[in-house]
Parts: sequence; structure tokens; C-alpha cells
Amino acid sequence: MTTTHRSALSLSRLLPGGLLAGLFVNLIDIPNSALLVAPDWNRVLAAQGIVPNGPAIGAYFTTVHFLYGVLLVATYAIMRDRFGSGAWTALGATGLLLVVHRMFGFGAVVMGQMPASIWLRFSLSMVAGSLIGGVAGAWLYERRAAAAAAVAGVRS
Repeated sequence: MTTTHRSALSLSRLLPGGLLAGLFVNLIDIPNSALLVAPDWNRVLAAQGIVPNGPAIGAYFTTVHFLYGVLLVATYAIMRDRFGSGAWTALGATGLLLVVHRMFGFGAVVMGQMPASIWLRFSLSMVAGSLIGGVAGAWLYERRAAAAAAVAGVRS
């Protein structure tokens, strides 16, 4: 069995990149979801006897988007050791999580709770926000990695 060197995950690179990715997801997904799709979705839910009513709904999804951004960049950081750094690896890492994410969301369609048209409208902004956020987060991760390498080079 051959072992290869894997670089350690650094929170000082991971968290800023992940929060940037989450910011992009929030900036793209929340306006679409809250302003454009939610009125139709709320009518569907009301017909099912469900009325989303709570001040924590927005805070919950905003927080989850930031955590999702951190996971996007963590997945990128893991995959970059095998596939190299850059936008293609960032898109691959993002795509991996995005497919799983949207498959779980599609469960509401399969159960008959959500019309496919609403799922698709929710998905469009999540896909756009995830892809842009994943690449932006990976870019910041690499910038911070390069800065750390430069500082380490100066010290040696």
C-alpha cells in the first residue's frame, strides 16, 4: 500500500473561504427563494394545512447556507490534493455536494408535497449560488494558502 502526503486542513484558510462561499449562496439563493418562490410555495403549503410562521426561518436558512459554504470549501480542500487546485476542482467539489443536496430536496416532490416546478425554481438559485460561491471560496482558500506559504518561506 502506497501512502501519499495529504496537506492538513487549515481552519485559517477553510473558514474565510467557506464563509465567502456561504455569502454568495445567501446573496443569490435567499432573494430568489424568499421573494420569488416563497409566495407560491406558501400557497401550496397552506393547501396542505401548513403555515410557515416563525421568526427563526430566515435565520435558520441563512446559517445553514454559511455552514454549507464551509462544507463546499472543505470538500474542495480535500479534493485538491487529488485533482489539483483551481476552478475545475472547485466546480467538481461543489457539484458533488450540490447533487446530493438537490436530491434530498427532490424528496418533497417524490412525496407529493412540492410541485416539481417549485423545486426547480428553488434549485436554480441554489445551483447558481453554489457554483459561484464554491469557486469564490476556493479562490480565497488558495489565496490564503499562498500567503501562508510565502510567510513560511520568509521564515526559513
